[in-house]
Amino acid sequence: MADITITLAGQEYKIGGLTIRQARDLRVGDETIAKDAAPGWVYELCIKTIAVAIRETHPEIKEEDLWNMQTTEDEIADARNAILIHAGFRKGEKTIAQLRATLAAKKIELDELEKTLAQREAKAKETGEE
Repeated sequence: MADITITLAGQEYKIGGLTIRQARDLRVGDETIAKDAAPGWVYELCIKTIAVAIRETHPEIKEEDLWNMQTTEDEIADARNAILIHAGFRKGEKTIAQLRATLAAKKIELDELEKTLAQREAKAKETGEE
C-alpha cells in the first residue's frame, strides 16, 4: 500500500500502510462514536480517525495534540476522507480541497473561453463576419 500525505495546520504528514489493528480501530471508533452521537461527534470522528492513522508514522503526535492544532474544518475533513480511502473503506471520493481545486480550474477554463469568444466576436464585428 502506497503512503499518502495529509495536511493539518498547514503541515504535511505522511501516513503509511495501515496495520490490521489500525483498520480495526478505525471501524470500532466509527461505530462507537456514531452510536453515541454526542454533540461534536463529527469532530470526534475526524480526530479519532486521524489519530489512529497517524500513530505508526508519527508516534510523537498524540490525540490530544490533534485537538490542540490550529487547523481548518476542511483540512480535518479532507484528512479523514483521505485516510478512509487509503484504508479501503471508501471509494476514491474527491476531498473538499480537490473539489475546490477542480472548480477553480474550471472557472479559469471558462474565463479563458469567454475571453476567446469575446475576441472572436470583436474580430468578426470588425470584418463583418458572424
